[in-house]
Amino acid sequence: MDLKQTVESIIKTIHSNKQNQSLPLSKTVNTSTQTVSVSTQIEEQEKKLKTRHTSMHTEYRTVSTQICKPIGSDDKHFDPPPHNIVDYQPKPKPPKPELTKTEFGPTHYSNDNAVPISNPITGENNKTTLIIGSSILKGIQPRGLQNTEVCTNRGANIDRLKDVIKKKDMSKYRTIIIHIGGNDFDNGDNLQSIRDNYEALLYLLNIKCHPHCKFVVSGILPRKGFNMHNPNEMLKDLCEQFNIQFIDHTNMFYDKNYRLSYSLFHHDGIHLSKIGTSAFLRSVNMHVSILGHTDQSERYCLHCGEQIIIKNHVDMVERFYVTLDDGKEDKALQNQNFKKFF
Repeated sequence: MDLKQTVESIIKTIHSNKQNQSLPLSKTVNTSTQTVSVSTQIEEQEKKLKTRHTSMHTEYRTVSTQICKPIGSDDKHFDPPPHNIVDYQPKPKPPKPELTKTEFGPTHYSNDNAVPISNPITGENNKTTLIIGSSILKGIQPRGLQNTEVCTNRGANIDRLKDVIKKKDMSKYRTIIIHIGGNDFDNGDNLQSIRDNYEALLYLLNIKCHPHCKFVVSGILPRKGFNMHNPNEMLKDLCEQFNIQFIDHTNMFYDKNYRLSYSLFHHDGIHLSKIGTSAFLRSVNMHVSILGHTDQSERYCLHCGEQIIIKNHVDMVERFYVTLDDGKEDKALQNQNFKKFF
């Protein structure tokens, strides 16, 4: 910018000199030829200065452009994208190898294969049987059960139970009873989806548990307003495929006319009452020994598993009502159903 200002100042000086010389020239030079000659010289000098100014201005812009231009910009160029970029497809990943293992745990269902694990601190055996599942199990009191732990997860579906198992030490158990799936059915999952998730759950257990651990699948209990026949048939088929024992609770929760015993459930028609929990434990005990042994003078409470004198629980008969479909209470049927739980 200083160079430009200098040139402009020179031009202004020439113009001022031209004006100053016009009067003396007219006075001193009398011939028209001399006047024209002087004017022509001045105009030529003015043209030269303008030409110089233009060239200097062009040179100035060129220098400014070179200063602002990024280094190496002359060499940098961008290749156009390949013509087939839209048609590009990633290479397919190789398929995962199919799992050939189709059997979980031991091939027989007796408890003889359960190996007790000693506790190095107390010298006693840890609980080697685990009942794990949804809130259907919340009424079980494990303090009187035989070497059995209960893991209840309220509102759990199969996916949530898998998360629980991933965080839990499963290596100490020799028998695991799984009760899950009812919430998946209530959530609207189709049978194939439930089967796939259940199969993934069994594979996870097979990885996390002891090699000699036995798995037992507890069937989905009936619910008010829902028919669980198809889901349980699906679970039976899955258990047959993987040689796993299946517990069918149908006979415990339906009468001979295939009517649901609502007294076994809370008012929500989903969770079990105390008598319903007793029926569930008795059904499980037919397949896996979890209740304490008794003699003729004593019996065990099928709600908590503790040995009790039967007379201490006689008052339960008065609170045990079987409500039929028409809403009437049948005292004889009430006593009959109560006796079959003891």
